[in-house]
Amino acid sequence: MEINLKQAISMFFSQSSFDMVYLEAVANALDAGASKIHIHFSASTLSNIKSFHLTISDNGIGFTDERYTKFCRLLEVDKDDKTHRGLGRLVYLFYFDNVKIISHYDGNQYREFNFDKEFGADAPNNSSTLDSEHESGSTLEMTGYNLSKLKEKNFADAEWIRRRILKKFYSLLYKAKKNGNDINITIQSTIGKTNVVRTISAASIPELNEKTIVSKYSLDGEMTLYYSVKECDIKDSSVITAISIDNRNESIDVFADESIPKGYDMVFILYSDSFQGQTDATRQFITIKPSDMRMLQKIFRDEIITILSDLAPKIIEQTQRTSEQLNNQFPHLRGYFEEDTIGISSKNEVIKEAQTRFIKDQRDILCKSTDLTEPEFEKSMNLAGRALTEYVLFRQKTIDRLKKIDKKDRESEIHNILVPMKRILRSGDFSQDIYINNTWILDDKFMTYSTVLSDMEMTDLLRELTKGEVIKDDDRPDIAIIFSDDPKTTEKFDVVIVELKRKGLKPEDNVRVEVQLEKRARGLYGLYPDKVQSLWLYGVVELDNDYKSHLSSAGYHPLYSKGNVFVNTNDITVDWESGIKIPAVRYILDFDAVVNDADARNLTFLNLIKSKFEDNRNDSISNI
Repeated sequence: MEINLKQAISMFFSQSSFDMVYLEAVANALDAGASKIHIHFSASTLSNIKSFHLTISDNGIGFTDERYTKFCRLLEVDKDDKTHRGLGRLVYLFYFDNVKIISHYDGNQYREFNFDKEFGADAPNNSSTLDSEHESGSTLEMTGYNLSKLKEKNFADAEWIRRRILKKFYSLLYKAKKNGNDINITIQSTIGKTNVVRTISAASIPELNEKTIVSKYSLDGEMTLYYSVKECDIKDSSVITAISIDNRNESIDVFADESIPKGYDMVFILYSDSFQGQTDATRQFITIKPSDMRMLQKIFRDEIITILSDLAPKIIEQTQRTSEQLNNQFPHLRGYFEEDTIGISSKNEVIKEAQTRFIKDQRDILCKSTDLTEPEFEKSMNLAGRALTEYVLFRQKTIDRLKKIDKKDRESEIHNILVPMKRILRSGDFSQDIYINNTWILDDKFMTYSTVLSDMEMTDLLRELTKGEVIKDDDRPDIAIIFSDDPKTTEKFDVVIVELKRKGLKPEDNVRVEVQLEKRARGLYGLYPDKVQSLWLYGVVELDNDYKSHLSSAGYHPLYSKGNVFVNTNDITVDWESGIKIPAVRYILDFDAVVNDADARNLTFLNLIKSKFEDNRNDSISNI
């Protein structure tokens, strides 16, 4: 069968990574019985790709006639051989134009040939007989790097290559050590005048503990976990979590990147006869069924947690601290966190899974009939409390955003936190708007609004009040709130108007807020005296001593607060000649006072709710 190498390379290895070149060469050398392997990557600079040169040599049995014949025929492997695929060597030609192979075998036999995209089953024998005996072995010289750039510079880093090879062949090296066979691998990286050498020795592989695992894993067969947990310097921290397939380790994600323990050198390798042959033809992907893989990951994770509880108590202590942090940060999810995954999976994943279980419980209860059993009713009340806690936590995050506001921030940024600009919110849409209407920051009673107009022209406000009548007023309140009743159905209502000023303004600029508020009051009452019942005016500014002195002189009085809040209950004169006055309450609030008061109110509520939740779900919130 003729095979187009160019097509095969593109088909199988277009998604490969450069380290596969090292791994494939090492695997082939080990298959040839090599005990010494030398890898040398060299380049004038990493930017000069034309200078890339990779040499890999070993002292294996060499390219005997039998091995050379198999090499010439792609995919030709023994019928019962699960450990070889016959495709791996194509990865060389994905990165390099040419691979020169020099091999000594059978004492005085010598073979030299070029492996390139034109190579095929009809390749000549290329063998000769030397006059003298020579140590067996092979050398691969790879030249003509054919990509536009090296995607990752660490592929030329000797230490990174060492770690990658060790991770892939750890179980094979350990097996060699157990059998009394030493294997030494040298990795050399020469970039310009910089030369770095790293080594791997089977003899230096630490002793591994063994644990037999019997489970209902669908691939059948007993599993053996090989493991080692040792403290080390932070810089030497390392974790290997893998399954052994065909004498190679295939990584299994157990620890999230952010959760990898520091200060430990840890190895966990899971072996089973049922794993053998469970990779694709190129060894880039594990072919175990997804459902089986999920089960395998859970088994693997559970065993690791058990082992770490005994051998690495520091990790468990850190996990417990993380658990406490999550439960404090998300009290409504207490009991929904899968404790075994904390410290292993990423925090985001742990939170996501807990949220999923919480929502499922909510959905299950909502799908029940109205005739709930007592346990179901208790569960529904518990879930309602948790949902309320979730909202209170959202409020706290909103307050935290306001705490970060400074004089560099514009009014619009403050505005959008309270209520998104250019929005009209109505009481009928309360459930939809609950996470964007944050007027509770000023006062919780504003959550009972009928209509909120955010940064709309006063014309729009008047349109709301007069059922479509339009009287032009170009003044633009920052936030206008109609909260007492629906203006379309009642004769009288109260109106709240809020004006915002950014931080950093001069006192004389802040004083304008009082003039603006009174102007709006006169305009509204003068135009609609039969509908406006009372006015509540809020000016949010940054107060200093000069402005506070002014407020005192202007008839304002301080109120109890976590900051500076002043109130004036004097009526507002609509018209000097008629003497008509408007019932009005005017508040001038320091920005920090608004934030601190909202913070105090919300934290009180939050702490009360937190105290009501147990650390774990009890029977009332478990399966019913």
